[in-house]
Amino acid sequence: MIFVVLLTALAIAPGYIESTSSSSCQTSMELDNSCGSYCYKVVKPILGHINKLHNQVSSSQERLNAEEMEAKYFDVTTRLRSLEAKQAVFEQKLLATEQKIADLTDKSSVQIGDKQYYIEDRHKMNWFASKYRCQELGGHLASIQNEAEYNALIGKLDRNHEYWIDINDLAEEGLFLSDTTGRRAPYISWDPTEWNGHFQPDNRDNVEHCVHLFHRNRSLKMNDADCKFQLNFICEV
Repeated sequence: MIFVVLLTALAIAPGYIESTSSSSCQTSMELDNSCGSYCYKVVKPILGHINKLHNQVSSSQERLNAEEMEAKYFDVTTRLRSLEAKQAVFEQKLLATEQKIADLTDKSSVQIGDKQYYIEDRHKMNWFASKYRCQELGGHLASIQNEAEYNALIGKLDRNHEYWIDINDLAEEGLFLSDTTGRRAPYISWDPTEWNGHFQPDNRDNVEHCVHLFHRNRSLKMNDADCKFQLNFICEV
């Protein structure tokens, strides 16, 4: 008898859970007709318990959905803060670079064609430090492309100074490359003067691997020199 009652309860449970007060009365009448008042008294608590479980499951699902949304929100917020931090660092570097460029005097910054040069006449550095200084300014050591550009540039230089440019043969002796492009230097104007029976480039003492401009015969010519020498330099920015 109890088994029949349980089957009856399970069969009508969905209807009971979703029913209104009027449909509950109808269910009561159906139970009275099916198995009498005894069945109804037994089944009613079971239906109430099933309804309670249904409400608990619904509440748990809502809580899980809320926790999932909260986790997603936390993840998005964390990523956003990370991007904001990276942007702040980038902006600081940009401001620092702009400030360094702004500090350049009109005398040391010259425009030739579509290129802007910074001519360092005040401080001397070795070739490597000069290269990094130019990079700090957002550029590189001057990369001379042709004779016209060369003549225009040397016309702006103090001929009492010597200047590093981007040409070197550090990778392979005698193969002079532009440090800017990593390719053969497109233009070179060596000093034609003979020095102790040698013409430039002579790689004296096997230590001369960086190219600089120096005063020779009323002009500035190119010569290979020890990269550790402290010279002025030209940046292309």
